[in-house]
Amino acid sequence: MSPTERVYSNSKETILDAAHRVAERDGAGKVTIDAVAREAGVSKGGVLYNFPSKEMLLKGMLERKIETSRADMNALREDLKRKGEKNPTLRAMIRSACLKECETDNGVSMAILASAAQNPDLLEPARVLFRQYWADIMTECDDIAGAAVLFAAIDGLVLTSKLGMGMAPYNTDDLDSFIEKFDQFAKGL
Repeated sequence: MSPTERVYSNSKETILDAAHRVAERDGAGKVTIDAVAREAGVSKGGVLYNFPSKEMLLKGMLERKIETSRADMNALREDLKRKGEKNPTLRAMIRSACLKECETDNGVSMAILASAAQNPDLLEPARVLFRQYWADIMTECDDIAGAAVLFAAIDGLVLTSKLGMGMAPYNTDDLDSFIEKFDQFAKGL
């Protein structure tokens, strides 16, 4: 990697870090080029050089979130596979989604949802990832209907946790017990 590429890469990461902080602290509607530039300590032109539009900035946030989630999920899945555990993809998804997604990055997730509402194509990388997870689950699991129920339950739990604002009809302090119950169900499929 050349020094120029390294600076470009680092400045992109700095800008994405700043965008995440703005989303977390101020909410999805406050993720603007100007706000991110101020937070990152770079010029508006510096942000626009790396992300030519707000949509591209949000796309970058989503892509980075997907890659982080994919890495976490794959590490959990590989650990379960090494241990010879049944249904490793579904069980890793339960742990990854519920442990990490339910408890973190609400502002970032809301920024991504807001951008997706304006341009649903931004969610295509997430769609591809979920289709791949589902294909893996179908090859590992004997009870596809049971797996689908768990997959949907996980999605619902993550969504209501992300939306916040009192959307969850249950106490979110009970997430650990939910995760344990989901994992028990997944072991039995």
